[in-house]
Amino acid sequence: MLWFLIMRRYLLALEYIQDKNLLKQIFRLKMADKELKAFLKEAKEQIKAKEFKSALKEVKKVLNKDKNNYMGLVFCGLCLSELDQPDQALQAYRKATESNPDQPTAWEGLAKFFEKYAAKEEYMKDRICCLQKLLDFHKVSMKHDFRCIV
Repeated sequence: MLWFLIMRRYLLALEYIQDKNLLKQIFRLKMADKELKAFLKEAKEQIKAKEFKSALKEVKKVLNKDKNNYMGLVFCGLCLSELDQPDQALQAYRKATESNPDQPTAWEGLAKFFEKYAAKEEYMKDRICCLQKLLDFHKVSMKHDFRCIV
C-alpha cells in the first residue's frame, strides 16, 4: 500500500512538472506572437512613411521567427518591390499566395507588382493568372453581398 501511495505522488509530481512545462511553452508562444505583431506594426508604420528599407528590416525580424508569416511575406514583397528587387519581391508574394491562397491581400500586392513591372514580358502569363484570381475573389464577394441584400 505504501508503494502505491509513493508511486501516485510521483506520478502527480510528473504531471505537475509536465503541465508547468506546457504552460511555459504556451507563454513563450504568446510572447512570440506579441513580438511578431509589434514588428509587423512597426513595419506597417515604416511602409506608410515610405521608409521601405527600415520596414524590410522589421519584416525580416518577423520572417526570422516565422518564415511563413503571411503578412510578413506580403510586406516583404511590397518592400522589395519598392526597393527595385523584383525577383525577390515576386518570390515573397508567391510564397504568401501559396501559404494562404484564399486571402486576397497577397494577390492584390502581386497584381500591383505586375502592374509596376508590366513592361516585362516574362510576367504576362503570371499577371493574367493573378488578375483571374482577383476576379474570382470579386465574384465571390458580389455573390455574398447580393445574398445579404435579398
